[in-house]
Amino acid sequence: MLLPLGTDRRSVRPAVVTPTLIVINILVHLAMEVVARTDPGLWDRIVDWGDVGGDRFVWWGLVTSLFLHGDWLHVGGNMLFLWVFGPPVEDRFGKLGFAGLYFLGGAAAGGLHSAFDPNPAIGASGAVSAVAGAFLVLFPRISIRCFWFFTLSVIPVPAWWFIGLAIAWDFLSQSMGGGDRIAHLAHLGGYAFGFVLSMALLWARVFPREPYDLFTIFRQAKRRRDLKAAAATTLVSRPEAAQARTPRHNARTDALAAARAQVCVHVADGRLDDAVGAYAALREKFSEMPGAITLPRNAQYEVANQLVRLERRAEAAEAYERFLEAYPTDREADMVRLMHGRLLGRYLGEHDRAVELLERVLDDVHDEELRELASEELAALRAEEGSA
Repeated sequence: MLLPLGTDRRSVRPAVVTPTLIVINILVHLAMEVVARTDPGLWDRIVDWGDVGGDRFVWWGLVTSLFLHGDWLHVGGNMLFLWVFGPPVEDRFGKLGFAGLYFLGGAAAGGLHSAFDPNPAIGASGAVSAVAGAFLVLFPRISIRCFWFFTLSVIPVPAWWFIGLAIAWDFLSQSMGGGDRIAHLAHLGGYAFGFVLSMALLWARVFPREPYDLFTIFRQAKRRRDLKAAAATTLVSRPEAAQARTPRHNARTDALAAARAQVCVHVADGRLDDAVGAYAALREKFSEMPGAITLPRNAQYEVANQLVRLERRAEAAEAYERFLEAYPTDREADMVRLMHGRLLGRYLGEHDRAVELLERVLDDVHDEELRELASEELAALRAEEGSA
C-alpha cells in the first residue's frame, strides 16, 4: 500500500556506489531476460549455479545471488528501495564502507537463509534490507515520501515506522511458515546485520553521533531519567544551608535552581520548544550570576541544537560557546565547534573566531566527514573574504 519515493535527508557527498549497483543489477537482469527468451535451459543452469540455499551450498552464491532476479517486478522493487535508502547511508558509511555493508549484509542474509530454509533463493533483497537496517539506526526520524495507493497521493512517513512495518511484516510472514515464495528470513537477516553493524559503529565512535540517531535516542532515555532526578533534587532546600543564608539570598538562589530545573525537565520530556523558552527566561533573569545559564551537559547541548533549528542563530552561538567553555573535551565538542564556526562565519560575521574553531577541527579531529565539512566551511569563508 506504500511505495517509497525518496527521503528528506540531504547528503553531503553524491552517491557513487548506489547508482553503480543499480545499473549493474538492471544490466544483468536485462541480459538474463535475453537468455531466458533464447535459451531457457541456459537460464535455468545460470540461476542454479548462482543461487543460494537449496540442496547444496556454494560460497560464491552468497554474492552471485545478489545479482539474479526472477522478473522485472523483483529487480525493480529491490532497486527502488536501494535508490531511496542507499544514498544517505552511503553518505555516512563512505564508498568502501557502503560497499562492505551491501555485500556483507547480503552474504549474511543469504547464509541465514541457507541455514534454515531448504528452498533456493535469488535477489538483492537481503543486501537492500541491510541498507534499510542501517538507515533505521542512522536516520530513524527522517521522513520518507511514500505513494499511498489508497488515496493515490504522496505522504510523508517516518523512517522508523516504514522500516519497522516492513520488519514486522517479514517476521509475521516467516512465523506463519511463508509459502509466498519470498525469502523473509533473508530479509530479517539483512535488517539485523545493518542494524547491529550501525549501532556498533556508533558505539565505537567510528561515525560521529547525531542528535537523532537511534543509538543517541536510546542513550538519552537514561539521561532524561537522570536529568529529572537531578532537577527534582535542586528544588529541595537543605535546612542547614537555609539557616546560613539571608532570606533574600535564599529566595534568589531557589528561584535560580527552579528556573534551571524547568529547562532540564523540558529537555528530559522532549519538549524542546518549551526548553528554549525557559532558557530564554533564565538568561533574562539570571545572566549576571556566574555560571547560572550554563546548564548540565545534555540540556545545554539540546537547547543549543534546538535554537539552530529555530534559526535563532545568535542565541544558538552563545549556547554553543557556553557548551564549549564548560565541556571542552566532550565527545560532541568537535561537532559543536563545527556548528559554532558555521554559525559565526555564515550568519554572524565573526570570521576570525569561526576560522579559529574550524581550524581546530581540522587539527584535532581524525573523522574524515567532520574534517571535510570543516574544510568546506573554511574554503567558503576564505572565498568570501577574498571577494570582499
